[in-house]
Amino acid sequence: MQLTHCGSLRRLLVPADVYRQLHAAESFAEPPPSIASWIERLAQAGMLAPRDADELAAHFESLPAQDEARLAGAGAATADAAPEPPPLARAVHVGLIGGCTLQVLTGAIQSRWRARGVAATASYSWFHAESQLSALSDACDFFVLHLFIIQELSRLFAAFQTGERAAVEQEVQRLCARVRSAVEVAARGAKGRLCVVHTLCRASVSPWGVADGSYRRALDAINAVLYDVVDRFDNVLILDEDDLLAEYGRRGVLDHPYELFAHHGYAAAGFRNEMPPWGDPRAMTRFLELSADRYLDLFDAWSGHRRLKLVVVDLDNTLWPGVCGDEGFTWEDRETGWILHPYFAGLHEALRLLAARGVMLATCSKNDRAHVLGDWTGRAEPRRSGGPLHPDEFVTHSIDWDAKGERVRRMLALLGVAARDALFIDDNPVERAEVGSSVPGLEVFDGPMHEARSFLLSHPRLQFARVSAEARTRARSMRVHLERDALRPRAESEEEFLRGLEIKLHVTRASGADVPRAAELIARTNQFNTTHERIGRDTLEALAQGGKVWCMHASDRFMPYGLTGVIVLDEAGVRLYVMSCRVLGLRPELPFLSAVLRSAGWAERRPTAVVRECPRNEPCRSVFLRAGFRPVDADTWVLEHEAELYRADPGVYEVTVGHRVDGLRES
Repeated sequence: MQLTHCGSLRRLLVPADVYRQLHAAESFAEPPPSIASWIERLAQAGMLAPRDADELAAHFESLPAQDEARLAGAGAATADAAPEPPPLARAVHVGLIGGCTLQVLTGAIQSRWRARGVAATASYSWFHAESQLSALSDACDFFVLHLFIIQELSRLFAAFQTGERAAVEQEVQRLCARVRSAVEVAARGAKGRLCVVHTLCRASVSPWGVADGSYRRALDAINAVLYDVVDRFDNVLILDEDDLLAEYGRRGVLDHPYELFAHHGYAAAGFRNEMPPWGDPRAMTRFLELSADRYLDLFDAWSGHRRLKLVVVDLDNTLWPGVCGDEGFTWEDRETGWILHPYFAGLHEALRLLAARGVMLATCSKNDRAHVLGDWTGRAEPRRSGGPLHPDEFVTHSIDWDAKGERVRRMLALLGVAARDALFIDDNPVERAEVGSSVPGLEVFDGPMHEARSFLLSHPRLQFARVSAEARTRARSMRVHLERDALRPRAESEEEFLRGLEIKLHVTRASGADVPRAAELIARTNQFNTTHERIGRDTLEALAQGGKVWCMHASDRFMPYGLTGVIVLDEAGVRLYVMSCRVLGLRPELPFLSAVLRSAGWAERRPTAVVRECPRNEPCRSVFLRAGFRPVDADTWVLEHEAELYRADPGVYEVTVGHRVDGLRES
């Protein structure tokens, strides 16, 4: 049993039978000899008080004095020394389930998340049984699991002490099954919310000596089970403790060199009421901070919150060495023979990896456009496979002699990207300052260029838990969008323009495979989103099983765009309608809506629909009016008669309703 002094939070573990005797000690004239030593330990730890003392009142009376002393010590602090944290833009509640490691994380979570504009709250529960994971609290936004408590590991360590490999293998298999089952239960019990699962740290000292690898293989086998589970559940992600410790070091954080169990310093201190001799408070604090940061990084990567959509880069001395317009540039390093100097190659690699995640790339350079693009294309074409970036891998290029700040503003408007969702990289500090002051909210990389690769690949807002097929084609679809819009002025009418695009729309009820992409579209779409209701994956999956979710796959003569439209129905009609901005130029909103209402049997049942005025959703506010609905009140619309519902022109839109097949969609 754990005894806790609630004022000081001192803790002491005692055997259960001693606890029962202590609990009854008040009735004894003299304490039994069997617990006298425990009473002495409690007294030494400051956990006992005289019978007539009002300890609670004394504790609270001491708090103002403690605060005054603390504030007096901090009185010399200035704004330069402690910058004001950003305003709290959102609140996140995390559920911590596990052992002693998670017990000491709440403070780090609150302080680190607050610095990122997040009001954090956390609830903790000790992991005692798999059943507690089957119905996780609805109050939590996501969960952190640390399953490797002493009770789970002791049998494995005992097997190593026997020296029998068969015994060790048996315990490894048992623990693997236990871990797999627990994570699977938690993944389902979370009802679509994220579960972050800690790995088991690899020991630095093997119980069978330096020549033996079975200890590390055993721990690696257990961790491999966790990574297998990630592939099966969209809502499970891994926090690899060895990755975190590689950034700061293991000594002073883990007790592997001193004890068998995978304790961390502060956790061990909690049981001993003091830091163990091997513990390093500074190293442990850093580990807790890194853990708290990683939790929020994983949650944001999974949810897509505040993800950056666009990276804009300079060219000369940023993407390649030298000035193209003067002496020209070359990919080869004359001294080493490498293709590109090391840090230039690293930046190319990072940008290509981001593009594969669905981040758009663009350039902004002071140069002669025709000369630069011609020279760049000629040098990149021979090395197209895995070599330097090609101009075609960028969505757009802004290359002229005007001030970069104004050009970046125009680029953001052209691509429909908010300044807060873009990042600018330039080797010239003067250009960085000009762009940063001209485009409020834009993030500007201000470090040395050799750190750009690491910055991009580790940036919290450039992380993706899953990358959909539609995301991988985002850059190409945006280039097509710009190319398509350039053709619009040449057509005699909008109908003629659309007719020449050979637009195909395939409409179908959502399947289980559609749910992740549909949930992503609902979470990330702001412009064509009729209510901004963020329906979670678990709810959306249940609605899809009930036939309430419909999807649209669109294509034209340029390319297929994938799943780009979602309509969610309810008992009255249309609950939510979202559509990707990449297909708005095809004007598919009315054909999709009418196809769903007719196919779902709603066209003759006076369906209603809701449109709420939300930030940035102007493109969808008139969709139901144009489809034939009439207003009921400020937010609600109704289709009085099926004959009034929009009918698509078959000469413009080829609309099919049916099942999905690989590649081409057919009815």
